[in-house]
Amino acid sequence: MAAKYTITYFDAAGRAEVTRLAFAAKEVEFNDVRLTSDEWKKMKPSVPQGQLPIMEVESGGKKTVICQSGAMARFVAREFGLYGKNNMENSMVDVALETIEDLFKELIKIYTASDEKTKDELKAELGKTVVPKFVKNFEDMIGGKDWIVGSDMTIADLAVFSLFKTMPSMFGEDSTKCYRENKNLQAHAKRVSENKGIKKWLASQPVKKRYLCGLKYSYGRQGQPVDPGVVQLSHHDTLHVGCLYVVDKTVLESEILGSSGLLTAAVAGKVVGETVVRRPPSTMPKYKVTYFESAGRAELTRLALCVAKQPFEDVRLKPEEWALQKESTPQGMLPILEVDEHIICQSGAMVRYIAREYGLYGNGNTENTEVDVILETTEDFVKDLIKFFYEKDPDKKTEAIKNFFDTTLPKFVAIYYEILCNNNGGNGWMVGSTVTIADLYVFSIFDGIKSFYGDDAVKAYTGNEKLEAHCKRVTEIPEIKNWLQRRPKE
Repeated sequence: MAAKYTITYFDAAGRAEVTRLAFAAKEVEFNDVRLTSDEWKKMKPSVPQGQLPIMEVESGGKKTVICQSGAMARFVAREFGLYGKNNMENSMVDVALETIEDLFKELIKIYTASDEKTKDELKAELGKTVVPKFVKNFEDMIGGKDWIVGSDMTIADLAVFSLFKTMPSMFGEDSTKCYRENKNLQAHAKRVSENKGIKKWLASQPVKKRYLCGLKYSYGRQGQPVDPGVVQLSHHDTLHVGCLYVVDKTVLESEILGSSGLLTAAVAGKVVGETVVRRPPSTMPKYKVTYFESAGRAELTRLALCVAKQPFEDVRLKPEEWALQKESTPQGMLPILEVDEHIICQSGAMVRYIAREYGLYGNGNTENTEVDVILETTEDFVKDLIKFFYEKDPDKKTEAIKNFFDTTLPKFVAIYYEILCNNNGGNGWMVGSTVTIADLYVFSIFDGIKSFYGDDAVKAYTGNEKLEAHCKRVTEIPEIKNWLQRRPKE
C-alpha cells in the first residue's frame, strides 16, 4: 500500500514550499494542511520542536512525523529520485543547497538588525551586491547545462527556482533584478516551471496581497478575481508567512555507494539490497581539508574523516595566505574539501559526502532523515549562536549573549535530550545503533562553545546525565580520542 504524506504549515509558501514542489514534480499526492494562527496556537505544544513545517508519513500502519524543512525535502528527494546519480553528484546538489542557505543567512541579517538604519542599509545592498554574488554562483553551477547538477532536475533546481520566485514578495522586485536579467537562469527557471507537475502546482496556488516590509502583493488564485483586501502583518509575522525558505543539504543514493566497505545498493532512493564491495588500496582517494587556524566550520568534516579512519591533509591558512588563495577558491570562501581532483565547498556538503562514503549517515531513508533533522536543528542552534556576532551595540551584544546562554542553549539541550532518549532510551547514539555525523555535530558544537566560553557556559549540557554520557561515548571513540589529543590548540 502506498505511503500517505501530509505537510502541515501556514497558509504560505515559506519553508514548506520546496517539499511541496518536490512532490509536485514527481506527481505524488499529498495532503497540504494550512493552519490559521489560532489553529497553530492550539497545535503548537504537541508539535516536535514547537515549529512548522512538519511532514507526516503513514506507511505500513506506522506514522512518522518529520520536522525541519530541509530534512523533509531531503526525505522526499531520496524517496523519489531528486538527487544525483552518485556521491559526487549528491555533493554538488548539497553545495547548491548550502549556497542557498548562505543567501538565506544574508536575508536573515535584515530581520535581526538592531535598528532601522542598519536594516535599510542591508536592504539597499541586497540587490546591489549580495544577490548578484549568488546569482553568479548559480550561473557558474549551471554553466552550459540544463540543470544545476547532472542531466536531470534535482532538489537543487527546485530550491533555486523557489527562492528567487518568492524573494520579491519580501524585498521588492529590485532584490532579484540581476536574476531576472540573467538569460541562463531565466531559461533554467522556465525549464523548472514547464515540468508537468510543477506547472499544475503553480497554477493552483494562491497569490496573496499583503504588506511585508512595506511591500504589497496580491491575494487570490491565478486566473481568478483578486481579493482587494490588504492584511497588515507585523515584523514577527513576516518570518512565518513571508515565502522564505531554505533547504539544507540532501542525498539520494541512486547507484552503489560506499560505507566502510559495506555498500548499499539503492534505486530511486529505496534500498533494494546490500553487497560487500572493497575499494582496492590503489584507488583510495586523497583527502585535503583547507580552512583557517581553528575548528569552526571544518571541524565536523575532520571528525568524520577521523571516525572513518581516513588520513587527510589538514591545511590551516593564515590570513595573509588566505588573501592570496581567495580569488581562486570556489565561491571565495572556506572550508573546502578536496577529493583527488574534485573540490567540494560548503561545509555541510563536505561532511555529507564523507558520511555517505563511510557509513556515517544512518541506515536507510528513515534514519538518513533522522540524521538530517538533527543537523538542521543544530544549524538553527548555530544561527542563534552567531546572531550576537553581528550586533554592534555593546549593551545589546551583552544582552544577546546572556539571552543565548540563559534561554537558547537550555532550549536546545532539551531538544537533544528528547531526541537521544527516543532512541534506545538515551543509552546509545542519536540515530540508529552506530555513530553518525549527527552525534559528531552535537558533540562538536558544545565542544566549540566550551572552548570559547568555558565549562560554566555549557553546564546545562554537561549537567544532563544522558547527554554527558553521550558526549563521553563520542570522545571514547579511539580515532576521536586521538584527534582531540593531537589537533592544534586554538
